[in-house]
Amino acid sequence: MFELVTSRHPVDTWWDEIARVLLPGGSYLSQQVGPGSLADLSEFLMGPLPAGSKREPDLARGAAEQAGLVVTDLRCERPRTAFFDIGAVVFFLRLVVWIVPGFTVDRYRCAYTVSTLTSTGSSRPRTVTRSRRAPGCSASTSR
Repeated sequence: MFELVTSRHPVDTWWDEIARVLLPGGSYLSQQVGPGSLADLSEFLMGPLPAGSKREPDLARGAAEQAGLVVTDLRCERPRTAFFDIGAVVFFLRLVVWIVPGFTVDRYRCAYTVSTLTSTGSSRPRTVTRSRRAPGCSASTSR
């Protein structure tokens, strides 16, 4: 039994197991992946995504309460994500596998050719996820 259980980015949250191992009055602290995390980048590479998400905060609250836990604080943040070069995008997508499942450079090479670089007044370009496909590239050819 534990006074504190922590979790960072769980694929699935096992609420019953958390409730089982917490001491009475114990706490669970977690940083979860939010709904629609970088959906614009995912959709750019994979095409339109299905509506809805199993990562909605209200669903987490309901599941925790159903397991007998009392939710004392729940926050949903949408921090800004910026990539400053295509190498950073590739590194990120290989590390954060749920953004584009099955990502490989070869599979999505066509989409790389159209990354839009913008400048914010400095000489350093910034890669943004608001991009367009190159002529001849479609969601089906980049998969």
